[in-house]
Amino acid sequence: MSLALRGFCGWNLVFWTRLLWAGSLGLALSACATETLESRLAYGSSRDGNWEIYTSRLDGSDQFNLTRYPALDHFPSWSPDGQRLVFASTRTHNSELYLIDRDGSNLTRLTQQREIDRQPAWSPDGKRIAFTSDLQDKNDEIYSFTPEGKDLKRLTQHDALDNQPAWSPDSQKLAFVSNRDGNLEVYLMKANGQNPQRLTQHPAADSSPVWSPDGLSLAFVSERAGNAELFLLTLASGEMRRLTQDPAWDGEPAWLDGQTLLFSSLRSGEKAIWQLSLGDLQVKLRKELGSSVGPAVVWKGK
Repeated sequence: MSLALRGFCGWNLVFWTRLLWAGSLGLALSACATETLESRLAYGSSRDGNWEIYTSRLDGSDQFNLTRYPALDHFPSWSPDGQRLVFASTRTHNSELYLIDRDGSNLTRLTQQREIDRQPAWSPDGKRIAFTSDLQDKNDEIYSFTPEGKDLKRLTQHDALDNQPAWSPDSQKLAFVSNRDGNLEVYLMKANGQNPQRLTQHPAADSSPVWSPDGLSLAFVSERAGNAELFLLTLASGEMRRLTQDPAWDGEPAWLDGQTLLFSSLRSGEKAIWQLSLGDLQVKLRKELGSSVGPAVVWKGK
């Protein structure tokens, strides 16, 4: 695929790799907005000695370094039309948010401050970007603004850490992670920050929530089994289903489709991307993507 064609594409899937305890470096799917092109992945990789954002076909071919800069580039999230990515980068020696076209052109800095901005998530309706920042009180809180970096709104206000925002498919709600009750749990709030509700209640850490495409469930990571495993929460009933059972660390889930998850794992001895079928819970290594790669969140083209 030529770089020119990459610039028109519009399918995406973003996978995340952890930064601190709360983050991810990313993976993303795409297909074209103006003409039919194959789906693509975007993901973080340290194959060149530092973390960059790459794209590739779903089969791992045609791998392309999107960011090409000697800094930490991570947390990619696609615009709904697949034309742009928002991501975090330390290229100014501090984590700031940037926009970039899907062919690697038109880099635009969105935030310019001394505080740490990270974990951007573009709303499915395209109107807002939610992100984590210690902007006002040196404590992780969740904010949102427009894709132009305007109309900044603070969504959480708590002495505890609030981070890892994840939009519902209808852009009306945000799942997030907080330790406001003593340990990391998954919460839900309206898109304007109102009515926060605790979804998980367990002494072990719960994190990394991602919405199913139909908005009925959340996949997340929990250490309630003794190590990090994937679980599925049905929102209406509160039913919990364990998805992975392996001594190695499993984390950073992302929906490939309504019946398939991608996730990061150390079960092969080094960090790599794996694929899980919800039907039979069978997993397979996506070895064609290599090792030292990040995770995923899914965007589906119209």
